Amino acid sequence: MTQRKLEDFTKSVSPEKVVAEKEEVSSIKDELFNREEDTIFELKEEIPRNFSKHLVALSNSEGGRIIIGVSDNRKIVGVGDVNQLKAQLISTANECSPPIHIGISTRLIDNKEIATVSVPKGEFGIYSCGNKYFIRRNDRSVPMRTKEELLSLMIEKGQTSYGAMPVVYNKKVEFSGNKVARFIKLAKEKRRLEGTTSLSSEDILKNLKCLTTKNNALTPTIAGLLFFTDNPQEILPHTMIKLARFNGKTKSIPIESENIKGTLDELIEASLSFIKRNTMKKIIFKDYKRIEKTEYPMFALREAITNAVAHRDYSSKGQTVRIFVYDDRIEILTPGGLPPPITLDNITESQHSREPVICRLLLYLGYMEELGSGVSRMIEIAESWGLLSPSLQDNGSDFSVTFFNKQVGEDHATFLSGSLIKETDLSMLLPEQIVGIDFVVKENKINKKQYVENTGVSPSTATRHLSQLVKFKILLERGSGKNTFYVLNSE
Repeated sequence: MTQRKLEDFTKSVSPEKVVAEKEEVSSIKDELFNREEDTIFELKEEIPRNFSKHLVALSNSEGGRIIIGVSDNRKIVGVGDVNQLKAQLISTANECSPPIHIGISTRLIDNKEIATVSVPKGEFGIYSCGNKYFIRRNDRSVPMRTKEELLSLMIEKGQTSYGAMPVVYNKKVEFSGNKVARFIKLAKEKRRLEGTTSLSSEDILKNLKCLTTKNNALTPTIAGLLFFTDNPQEILPHTMIKLARFNGKTKSIPIESENIKGTLDELIEASLSFIKRNTMKKIIFKDYKRIEKTEYPMFALREAITNAVAHRDYSSKGQTVRIFVYDDRIEILTPGGLPPPITLDNITESQHSREPVICRLLLYLGYMEELGSGVSRMIEIAESWGLLSPSLQDNGSDFSVTFFNKQVGEDHATFLSGSLIKETDLSMLLPEQIVGIDFVVKENKINKKQYVENTGVSPSTATRHLSQLVKFKILLERGSGKNTFYVLNSE
């Protein structure tokens, strides 16, 4: 190269570009040498004979990248003939069904060429190779061995809906006429079934995909079973909700548990009743009016339980929705994790469902909104209640929502030492006793004279009222004689 040509070349490559090139190479080497292989990242020394299964698995999962030219011990070995490699990669991708449109780029690292194969998340259904289906599990591409796995993936990809599938059972499945009539009445009252006045109940159920045709006969769908039969769990036991109340903050032998069965709307209401029985009520006095405030906002819990039955993976027959009540929190676990493309990052803005048929039926009954704002509204309600924001977690097999009874700015013990009274005790209390409890909350203690002054009862009645509160284990008696006073029982 002549001196002039060398000068022209060096002028065409700016120092900034040289620095950027070095930084990019450094970043690539750092990833190659330090990043662990996972569901979206894999290293290969060369193209293996079964390479198509890795392309299929990534397409059926979240997509990802495969780096070729790096050995198992993270040594850069290079790929040899780049053009031949690209031709082989494209041929392998085209052999998949449907063909996978991969991206291929190469890079010179330590004077050796490596190739990056970018595999997009599949947009055209379920991908296969050799009539086999694969998905990613951790850093491996594994075959789907059961119909349930394939069905779950099809539902996830929107190719089918579990709720729209016909019920398969060895007995005739019949709808409850009362439940069908009640649903149609409620849906019409909420203006969800406008324009259906001329349709029969059967036609409405067909339109809602609660009835379908199988072998030239009308057959209930899974959604129809879950909304209109008397005992859906006889056929689908995994659709029940399991609840447990534990004593303390850790899982142990429950002090009360229940396996709730029924239609989906019945499951929601029965679950709320269980929670009400096993949590506390707070008595507040405002403008001389008694207000009973539950320990948790029931509307937010209703949203969370509705989301659980609406968005769970119904094809996963080994798991149920579980609700665990502890002293300091309530956990609601939904089988199947979040349905793609929903993630923890976009859950308050995005809208998607595995089960559009089931969601539509819950919408018609008023349990859901068309805008899909359930999660953001649930969080907003909890925070407006003065509670910490609910915790949202997704481990792939379960999505969990945890409500805390700890109030912002208060520790748990302070909150529980407030005027919290078991729901079963409320009917046993007189209005004057509630006034007395409210005084203790504000002043930390009360004596007989203060009880008389605040309630207007006689001294003898005050003695009787306070003794009852001690008997109910709401108050504790302290001191003796004229120095006797009462404090809240926080045990």
